[in-house]
Amino acid sequence: MIFVPSPPVSCQLSIVCWKVTIMAKNTCSIISEIEKAEESVKTCFYKVQAIEKSLKSHLISMEERERLEKELADVKSLLTQNESEIRNLRKENSKTFAVAVMIMFFAFLIYGIYVMVINPVKSRYIGYA
Repeated sequence: MIFVPSPPVSCQLSIVCWKVTIMAKNTCSIISEIEKAEESVKTCFYKVQAIEKSLKSHLISMEERERLEKELADVKSLLTQNESEIRNLRKENSKTFAVAVMIMFFAFLIYGIYVMVINPVKSRYIGYA
C-alpha cells in the first residue's frame, strides 16, 4: 500500500490537480513495464559479453579474474530474474487481453440477442417480412 499525503486544502481546483498528478505518477502500463524489462535484458547481455571478453584476456591478475567471474555470475542471475519478469508480465498482458475480448464478445452477443428479439429495424420493402 502506497502512503499518499493529504492533498492541499486551499481550493477545489488544486485538489483535483493534485489527485491527477498522483494518479499519473502511480499508473504504469504492462507494456511499458515489459519494455523496461527488455531494455534491462539487453543491458545485461551487453555486460555479459563485455565481461566474457575481458575474461578471455591473459593479461589480468587472479584477483581481477575472480572479481570478474563473481560479477559475471551476478549479471547472469539478474538476467534470469529479468527474463522471468518478462514472462510473468506477458502472461499478465495476455490475461488482460482475454478479458477485453470477452467483454467485446458479450457486448456483441447482447446486441445480437436484442436485434433478434426486439427487431427494431423494419423492412423498407413491401414484399419482404
